Amino acid sequence: MVVGGQHFKGFKITDFGIAKMAQEEISDAVAGDEEGLTNSQTALGALPYMAPEMIDDIKNVDKPADVWAVGALTYEILTGKRPFGAGYQAVPLIQAAKVPGLPAAVTSNTQFQPFASAIYDLIIACMQKDPSARLSADDLVKACEGLYYSTIPREFGTVKSFEYGSWGFASSEIGDDIFYHLRSVYASPIVTIGERVWMTAHPGSPRRRAFPVVKAR
Repeated sequence: MVVGGQHFKGFKITDFGIAKMAQEEISDAVAGDEEGLTNSQTALGALPYMAPEMIDDIKNVDKPADVWAVGALTYEILTGKRPFGAGYQAVPLIQAAKVPGLPAAVTSNTQFQPFASAIYDLIIACMQKDPSARLSADDLVKACEGLYYSTIPREFGTVKSFEYGSWGFASSEIGDDIFYHLRSVYASPIVTIGERVWMTAHPGSPRRRAFPVVKAR
């Protein structure tokens, strides 16, 4: 669970007994046939984040499976897509453990490429087919601490204008206009006037400058 709403102040792991029930249902579905996987909504929902060993022998799964799940979820956050898709069709792809690359929209933009590549390296380290080859939870935390990123609070705004087809202003919820460049829009540089965005606004003169800018859903 995210703490702090839009400001992403932290995370909390919660467990209301659902995890145990889900594991039992997933175990039954995986142990059964294709129809079992198809009919189990819990198994289908968890499948995109399941490590290969969970599919092979869920009863002997240990902590490295959680590290795999962190990698899979991070890939989805970074790209907007699950690494191996969804549904039982993902099973052979998960077992092959060949994580797809990053989309060109991320790697071709020099404003995002260095950080995205650093995150992708961690994803690969989390999603090794051999559980013993994955990062431990402690090592993953240490690796994340070595990343550089802004902790400035984020805020919502609305695209107000374009200027010369490459930059413009977004109206923030607190009432001021914030400068942005289209190359600072994550993944897709195409935004429309009136569209809601989520941004980190840095000091600037005469206007604050937004980086990054993410489309708000």
